[in-house]
Amino acid sequence: MCVLFTVAVVLVEVGLQRAGSPLRVLGRVTLALAKNPLVVAPLLGGVWNLSGLLQPVAMARFLELLGDATVPVRWSRSACFSPSRNRLHRAVPLAWC
Repeated sequence: MCVLFTVAVVLVEVGLQRAGSPLRVLGRVTLALAKNPLVVAPLLGGVWNLSGLLQPVAMARFLELLGDATVPVRWSRSACFSPSRNRLHRAVPLAWC
């Protein structure tokens, strides 16, 4: 999922660049990706994980609380919307991320 998202972000950034030399476009895309927190955060998390460093207790607790507060990403469309009543119903999660 992360790889697909990263590829999508790269394609969007490439599509936003105006005509120019391929080297210049590559430089602009690289700079845009380096500034994008949705790309940087997973990379930093992976580096931290591979380093073997432990998280400080306060940071681990904060991230645990933050993770518990998130909502599922994918929902069943048929469970969320009832065409017969034309209103929202209780959503049923299909997968948790």
